[in-house]
Amino acid sequence: MAQVSDAESIILGLLSFISGGCYGYEIEKMLIGSRIRVCGNIAFSSIYHALKKLEKKQMITCEIEYVNGKPPRKRYTILDSGKEALHEKVMTSLQESSQVSSAADLSLFFLPLLHKEQMQEALKAHILMLQEVYAAYSVASTELPHLLSLNFAINFAIKHIELHQQIVAVRIKWAESLLLTLDEKSEEEIKASVKWMTQVALQKHQVHFEERGG
Repeated sequence: MAQVSDAESIILGLLSFISGGCYGYEIEKMLIGSRIRVCGNIAFSSIYHALKKLEKKQMITCEIEYVNGKPPRKRYTILDSGKEALHEKVMTSLQESSQVSSAADLSLFFLPLLHKEQMQEALKAHILMLQEVYAAYSVASTELPHLLSLNFAINFAIKHIELHQQIVAVRIKWAESLLLTLDEKSEEEIKASVKWMTQVALQKHQVHFEERGG
């Protein structure tokens, strides 16, 4: 299956949340000031480019609507192949062991789109990856003084490592808490939280989802 970029996964994720598809300008409005846009580092100029690429990959459909006296509009709808690609992106990003990446952060927004067992599997792998990163920071902070000769360089590097180690520790605690919550909730209860989580991620556009009945 063709891989998707962060920008493409954002588009697929938003289309997954909205039944009946949506227009390009609606996607643009939803991303204004949203946490998803910041996390995915997607520019507005990239939206339509990503839509064209997804259509070419046959992951979404584009239906042109003609309204009297108005320019034609394109309505985009996600296909099953697009959903599968997004699911694979989420699972892979959370299980990636090389680094704590923005792709992993982005995948957390769309975690509720997975089945409960998939979410649990992805979170467990994500926690293991974070624990490896935390351990690596611990080793680095211990060995660094032996590698550097200048005190100011040592102090700066150690403070930098300690800061990132604290961030990773918070992420581990959060992921473990979420995993525990998943264990206690049914599939239906988890899916019921999808709309709320999306509204939080999109901040300014909660009214938009209520109007669309998404």
